[in-house]
Amino acid sequence: MKRTHGSYSKHSRNMRGKGLAAITNRLTVFEKGEFARIRANPKTRKGSPNNLRFNGKTCRVEARQGRAYKVMVLDGKKEKTLVISNEHMERI
Repeated sequence: MKRTHGSYSKHSRNMRGKGLAAITNRLTVFEKGEFARIRANPKTRKGSPNNLRFNGKTCRVEARQGRAYKVMVLDGKKEKTLVISNEHMERI
């Protein structure tokens, strides 16, 4: 029986048909205190939000952490801190 590779496999998505992720998303720079919207990009796995329930939420950039950003999201009345790459955020 053939082994399944799962959704994280490089064969799970047709790169020629769908294309690669745009480089402009990677080059976007956010400043501290700036607001952004979390949009999980399925073309890039690294630096994505660890839970898709934050997808579409507005966040505030707190700091830079490596090549990602530390952002604050309101989950109900509670503040939660996430580490997300700029490929998964869009400027508001």
